[in-house]
Amino acid sequence: MSYQSMDIANFIVSLGIESEDYLTNLKLQKVLYFLNASFLVEKDKPLLDESFSRWTYGPVIESVYSEFKTYGSSPITETKPIIKTNGKPFDYDVIPFDVHKVGISADDLDALQANFAQLNQFDPFTLVNKTHEESLWYEYEKAITTYSAPRYNNDEIKEYFSKHTSEQIWKK
Repeated sequence: MSYQSMDIANFIVSLGIESEDYLTNLKLQKVLYFLNASFLVEKDKPLLDESFSRWTYGPVIESVYSEFKTYGSSPITETKPIIKTNGKPFDYDVIPFDVHKVGISADDLDALQANFAQLNQFDPFTLVNKTHEESLWYEYEKAITTYSAPRYNNDEIKEYFSKHTSEQIWKK
């Protein structure tokens, strides 16, 4: 079972806030990518319910990018709340993010925390460069510059990281 991308993004942002090592949107995107790869390789399932786009600075979940783009290149200092509509115009509830209410299993939370701790040691541009070294990105570089690159798919991500175990940077 995969999880909603914003739930995982909010959880990762909350880990950054708790450790006072805040993430930028750029770093968040790369951390999400490597976390998804870790789940594909180690748990044989995708972490996220959306696919990554190929952008100039590497893989991006567009919905997550859009939610946090107001931060620009600044650190993300708050999780995004859930907006629950009540069926009437202008009638909605704003619910603060709570990891215990989004249904992430305890085992998956443990894996996310451990892998995040490792990935968070890298600066954003080291993570960008790691994605650029992958054939999954550089074989599409020309198409990326013209915004015509296909999205990543989980099968190719799993195959790449299964064959290139030295690229499993969440383990080192």
